[in-house]
Amino acid sequence: MYHGVPYNKIVEAWLGDKKVEPGDRHHTSLILADHLRYITDNDPVLIEKILRQTPFVKEVVEERNEDVAGTVKSAQGYEFLRGIPKRMKQALDKVLASDSSTALGMTNGSSSRLSAAHGGDGEALPLYEGVVYQRASS
Repeated sequence: MYHGVPYNKIVEAWLGDKKVEPGDRHHTSLILADHLRYITDNDPVLIEKILRQTPFVKEVVEERNEDVAGTVKSAQGYEFLRGIPKRMKQALDKVLASDSSTALGMTNGSSSRLSAAHGGDGEALPLYEGVVYQRASS
């Protein structure tokens, strides 16, 4: 869970209403793995577990034995940006708004401060303050 929200809900919000079609599944899983790094403490084992629970990833694994661990390893080589990617931030905002304060145990605007930490307009939390990430070495 991320801030009290199950990862599967975050992934559902990240995917939105569109079905991931054959031909797009590997690329989408790679982008998702990259974005999950920001909310999983960059934990490759956890990211792989989350991906394997995602319906379109399950499909591609069943069809052609997709190398999910390899996808995660590739994503781990991407540059780690200072803030959460826009698409993941939008998914978090959507899930946080729908689950609101009850799922997160927040009251009186704390959810807006959490949103600010993910690039929102509210009071920023020091979650990423002063952190500079480099490209992972091979």
